[in-house]
Amino acid sequence: MDLQCEFIFPFDRSTTESQNTAEAPVKAKELTVGDVFYAACSSPEKITGNHFSLLVESSSATDKYLLKLLSNESQDNKWVFKFTSYRVGKHQIPKIELTNEDAQKLNLGSLQIQVNSILNPQEKVEPFGPISGLTIPIPLLYWFLLVFVLCSFLVSLSTYFFLKWRRKKMLARLEEYEIHTSPLQQFYSSYRKVQRENVFLYGKEVNIAVEPQRIVEIISEVEEALKLYLLRKFKTPALEKSWKSTIYDLSKYHHEFMTYQCQELKEIIKELDKAKKADIEKIRVKDLHQIFEKVRLFIEFSDNLNEALIKKDKTYLKKLKSLRI
Repeated sequence: MDLQCEFIFPFDRSTTESQNTAEAPVKAKELTVGDVFYAACSSPEKITGNHFSLLVESSSATDKYLLKLLSNESQDNKWVFKFTSYRVGKHQIPKIELTNEDAQKLNLGSLQIQVNSILNPQEKVEPFGPISGLTIPIPLLYWFLLVFVLCSFLVSLSTYFFLKWRRKKMLARLEEYEIHTSPLQQFYSSYRKVQRENVFLYGKEVNIAVEPQRIVEIISEVEEALKLYLLRKFKTPALEKSWKSTIYDLSKYHHEFMTYQCQELKEIIKELDKAKKADIEKIRVKDLHQIFEKVRLFIEFSDNLNEALIKKDKTYLKKLKSLRI
């Protein structure tokens, strides 16, 4: 059955009447791949059935992408068929034929169309990326954050190895202070030497007059003996650094010891600084003797405490804790 059809194309107000003869329209209608166009048809007879399949007579009749029937609607003897094309190029279709479930054949006529690609033919096609995986764009800020994290990691790693190397070098330098006697014995040797040279430090003569310059020397000798003990016993550069740096180093590398002795050490440092900054003429022999004895008790307690910490003797540690100076 031949139908009288008009083809309606997107973005084109004109229509193309189908030709049921061998002649094709002079000018091909243009559309883009996937665009929908319609065939509005009228039938001289009643068409039965609602499900149609497409038969296209062309040079490439086996090409299913040349013309595709999407849907159809009917009202009385008027039918609208919805088509599209997925094949790029100029196509001359001499005969468009539909068939339904009742084996009724409908001839919609011939059609000439120009199907254009959605890609710009002037643009250079970039090669495809890797087949595996998805290409996910990464914001520029994320790259900056990644560089920052990597730089921070490298700086931290470099700092760690530098500090480790510097401490190793410092420990090797502190070996120069080592002698055949223990740190405690060396302190006792310095302690007795100062006592012999200054008999008033025995605590018996508290009203004796002492030259100001000698008081300064005694304070310096006591402080140096304390620093030398800490240097040898705990491998801290007490003679080379300030008291603030020494306390920091002890707290970092001998944390458990400092939980017991940090406050006592700070009090001794405070008294030594106070004696050095005070008016020398106002310092009494009694004050010197108290400082001297407090340093001795601190060192004796620290030596016993360190040995107990090394041996992990909890009973002895508890006993020492009750005897803290």
